[in-house]
Amino acid sequence: MKNKSIIFRVLVDTTTFFSSLFLSSLIYIWFNADDLNSYENISASSLLFGYVVYLLFIYSSGGYRRRGDMALLSDLVTIAQGSVKTIIIYLIILFIFKIDISRILFTSFIVLLPLASVVGRILANEIFGRYFLKDFCENTIIYGAGKKGVSF
Repeated sequence: MKNKSIIFRVLVDTTTFFSSLFLSSLIYIWFNADDLNSYENISASSLLFGYVVYLLFIYSSGGYRRRGDMALLSDLVTIAQGSVKTIIIYLIILFIFKIDISRILFTSFIVLLPLASVVGRILANEIFGRYFLKDFCENTIIYGAGKKGVSF
């Protein structure tokens, strides 16, 4: 049962990573429709490397340890930490290997990755959480609630 929760979280994180890449590409094309030379320096292997680094940093921050609700504040903080760590690694790699990428493309990715990660987890929890994560719900005992407590 725990594997089902982890697989669902990885799928959500995959969707948010590639959607932030897609949105940052759209922003770049919108501002620089005439000059699209920055895409020559980006390869599929670098995108795959970034995706694997992103998942590893979320895992090392503790994003896949909990079961159940994905929209808890502790889970959202670990997702934001993993996103920021990924961006820092990207910055280090860009400076070490002197890769020329447009500022608009990279700045929009820096802004969109943490936002998309957190918002993606919240939306996925609201939309699909009832169906996929209902096995992990924890029972709660409420003392002193009277007849209204029975409905919980």
